[in-house]
Amino acid sequence: MPATLELACFHPDAAALAQQFGVSRIEYCADALAGGTSPEAHEVDRVRREFRGVLGVMLRPRGGNFEYSDAEFAQMKDEIPRLASQGVDFAVWGALTPEGELDPRMLDLAEVATLHQLPWVLHRAFDSAGDPFEALHTAQSMGCSRILTGLGATSLETLLALKGEATLELLPGGGIRAHNAARYLEAGFDQIHSAALHDYHANPPLPDRTETLALLDLCRQS
Repeated sequence: MPATLELACFHPDAAALAQQFGVSRIEYCADALAGGTSPEAHEVDRVRREFRGVLGVMLRPRGGNFEYSDAEFAQMKDEIPRLASQGVDFAVWGALTPEGELDPRMLDLAEVATLHQLPWVLHRAFDSAGDPFEALHTAQSMGCSRILTGLGATSLETLLALKGEATLELLPGGGIRAHNAARYLEAGFDQIHSAALHDYHANPPLPDRTETLALLDLCRQS
């Protein structure tokens, strides 16, 4: 079974290119320079019309740290039913307490997502948690389906240890490109995450064709 490439897309044109390249799953976000934030509703509608694969959408009210106010949590909570009604396949969010633990208010978001039959993924807020193993178990208890993490970039050993304990999916990300993707696929991961961007400052930021096709080829060979 080929591995899956999840492509991070930051503009509707990027999602259209993902469809053209044969990418089967994307994470759609706004603001590449901020690491991804919640996109506008009209963009999600356009992307859902044009991209026929599995569509995830970022739920993040702003860039910066992952400590959110009650108002920001309310904003995220209100967006979940809309995303479900737009035909999104999964939502992506994460939040931390000042102590570096997963924010328990995430459970409120998870309950709304369950009500609307919308799976959710924990984004790289996970990487900023004080104890990744504690964060893993907390995410699992909240019903998280997958964790996107860049921890493999600094310690593949830690990532593999997490994989050994996980009952959910772990999705390696964080600087993955064709030149280093094989280390994750050879380590037994069946999915990788990449933006395939050469220039995050480009307007709009679009995935590089050669890079994307090379990543897809590596996934097919795994």
